[in-house]
Amino acid sequence: MDLKKILCINLLAICFLVTGSDFHDGAGLATSGCLLQSLSRNGLADPGILGIKVWAGIMVVLLYHYLPTISVTNPSVTIILSFIGAFLVALLICWLATNKDKGLSSLKIILMGIAIAVAGNVFILVTSLRLNRAPYCKASCRLIP
Repeated sequence: MDLKKILCINLLAICFLVTGSDFHDGAGLATSGCLLQSLSRNGLADPGILGIKVWAGIMVVLLYHYLPTISVTNPSVTIILSFIGAFLVALLICWLATNKDKGLSSLKIILMGIAIAVAGNVFILVTSLRLNRAPYCKASCRLIP
């Protein structure tokens, strides 16, 4: 086989891998959205309303606040911590919204999610205002001429 055929086959294999990966990612997002909307019995429910997105962001802000060198050198830690934050707040919302007799209440899920989202936004605002801006000035100065 010549080099052109080998490169063409490798390129096609990479394209199929990326397409398959995108398909699985989309299917996972669609499934999680369907579960979230059916659990809350709200066709417009999303992670932003329930505070899941905010608490994933809080984990990233805390990482940048307390461990700025790790967040810059190893970006996969940021992804893992944001997933952990989102998972923990989802468990907290389900625990707070559970009735002993009736189980999960969709109204309580939405109300607890909104309250947790507001608390998370306040926490992010206060923490980001207290961040030391010195390590990030070099990066912003390079971006803005």
